[in-house]
Parts: sequence; C-alpha cells; structure tokens
Amino acid sequence: MRICHIVPSVPPEYNGLGDYAFQLCRHWPEPRPGWEILARRLPEGAKEHWPEASMRTFESSGRGLADALGQSSARTVVLHYVGYAYAKRGAPLWLPGTLAAWKANTGGRLIVIFHELYAVGPPWSSPFWLLPLQMRVAKRLAAIGDAWTTSCPDYLRVLRERLRVDMSKGGMIPIGTNIEPVRGPKPARPWPSMLKIVVFGLPLTRLRTLRCHRNLLGRVRQRGLIEKLVLIGRSEAARDVQEATNAILDSIGCETATGYDLEPADISALLLDSHVGLLHNSCGTMTKSGVFAAYCTHGLVTVVPQDGLCERGPFVVSDDAAPDASIEALVRGDGIPTEEDRRRLLFETVSARFAEVCSKV
Repeated sequence: MRICHIVPSVPPEYNGLGDYAFQLCRHWPEPRPGWEILARRLPEGAKEHWPEASMRTFESSGRGLADALGQSSARTVVLHYVGYAYAKRGAPLWLPGTLAAWKANTGGRLIVIFHELYAVGPPWSSPFWLLPLQMRVAKRLAAIGDAWTTSCPDYLRVLRERLRVDMSKGGMIPIGTNIEPVRGPKPARPWPSMLKIVVFGLPLTRLRTLRCHRNLLGRVRQRGLIEKLVLIGRSEAARDVQEATNAILDSIGCETATGYDLEPADISALLLDSHVGLLHNSCGTMTKSGVFAAYCTHGLVTVVPQDGLCERGPFVVSDDAAPDASIEALVRGDGIPTEEDRRRLLFETVSARFAEVCSKV
C-alpha cells in the first residue's frame, strides 16, 4: 500500500499542512505504507528530513497536478486543504476536477483534510467577494472525496450547516502536538499560588494572544499571581509586531522571559515547568491549534477567549464580562488536562485515528 499526500511544502520549511503530513506519517501505526509527497515546492534539506518519503513537485494548476499524479503509484491520495495553499486568491477552481479525473481514471481513493474551509473579510477585501468561489471548491472537494476530516467544531458545523456536505463521510480529528513531552507532566496538585504563564507561537500569534488576554493578565498581575510570563517561539519579527508586543508587556508590568528559537526538547522542558498557557483561538477553533495541543499534552491549563460555545474541558475561559470568575478559576487550577485529554492530542493517537479512516475507504 502507498499513500500520497498533497501539500504546499514540507519540513524543514514550516507550514501547518506539510508538518501535519510529516507527523501523521512519523507516528503511523504498523504496518506502515509507503509514502509519496506531491508538494508545490521542496525546500533544501527536505529529503534528509524525511528520507522515507518519495517526493516530487507539481505546478499549481490542473495540468501540473494531473501530470504529477500520473507519475504516482499510490491509489490513496490525501489532500491537505487550505485554499490559499494552492491558489493566490484562495479558490483553486481547477483542483476538484483534476482530482475527480484522477479517481475516474485510476479507481483511486481520495481523502480530504480540511485544515481551513474559506477566508472571510470586509467588503473592501478580496475574500469577501471570492467567498462563494471558495465555498464552492470546498463543497465539491467534500463531495468528490471518499472521506474527509476537519479539526475543530466550528469547521464541522460549517460543513454541516452551510456547505451541507455528506456528514456520513466525515468527522473531526483534532490537531496533535509536534512538541512531544520529554517526560510526563509534574503532579497537578498542589496548585501553586504563583503562576508561570506561557505565550507560545509565531511573533504575530503571540501579539494576537497578548492583545486577547491583556486585561486578564493585568488583573492577575495586580493580584500578585504571576511568577513569570514566558514568550516561546521564533525570535525574528517585523518591527511593528515587536514594538506592539513590547508595549503590551510594558503595560502589564510583570516579569517576562523568552525562549526563542529553541529545539523541541527545550520547548518541552519550558512547557513542563509552566502552569498556564494563553491561546487566542476560541473554544470553537482551539482543537485546530498545535499550540493548544502542546499546552494540553504538557499538562498546562489553557486560557481561551469567550465565544459562547465553551463547555467544560482542559481550559479556562477568559471572559472580560466576568474577569473575577476567570481569575478564581486560575487560582483554583481549574481545567488541568486529564491523562485522557493529553493522550488524545498526541500524534500517536491522531495518526491511529486517521489510519483508521484510510482503512475504511
């Protein structure tokens, strides 16, 4: 058996689609299939990073993908889908027809992973006007595919209620963590009176997260509950992003530290030494976040913004309308992940679930 993944790029260049494909294959249960990768671009070092996979590039067009698929011996194709990964305006109209023709010619099976469905924006932006085309592509891909998955409740709801796809062919598998714990989390109790709080992600993600939770952070600092605020991720940032980040940190006024450009094992050690992780994704989209997966698998309580959809889980809701309730939840240590929560977001579990999808189509 061979499985072919279609992605925009692969590690060591970071993008969520290529890395997700790599992690799926790396943690696939035995027996493992042969891997083929069709990517729009292959960065330097790709083959050394992923020696088990046969890789080739394809031009982002119907003819380009058809030619590349024609050279593949795989009869199971997995499309990692974000519209903007394959078309400048986010609507690769050529993609569904090309994959439908491949299926008809080969009798092959297609599985679509909807990492995103479409983009939205104000009337003066192109996503606003191209939304119908982006929706049409996503809906047709779901119809062509023998199976599909997505990663969060929001996307599942859109697929069901707005795109009205065949729900019997699909379901939700959350994103797993690509930062594997170097050891098990320390005991959750006793919960400390002073908290180490983490903001993890790319520079712009960290800025969005700080903006989202600055009021809560300010109140927590005023109550003397922050031991340290730790920023983790890449150091290189646009000047305006760095200036805005520094301004928020100055306004909060707590002790800060950075863990920039670290190896995964060192990131894991920092997470294991912390208590709380801040996330800008809401409850409806947090399971599409690798940051949430990293927090959860390392035993951190995740703080998410209120979106009206939150139920109980390994998180605390940061609600500006009721900030004291959020603070008291942090003081108590509410939302500590269970062993089941942590295992669910390890790629070992995610890969096993996806392998089961592949085996059933």
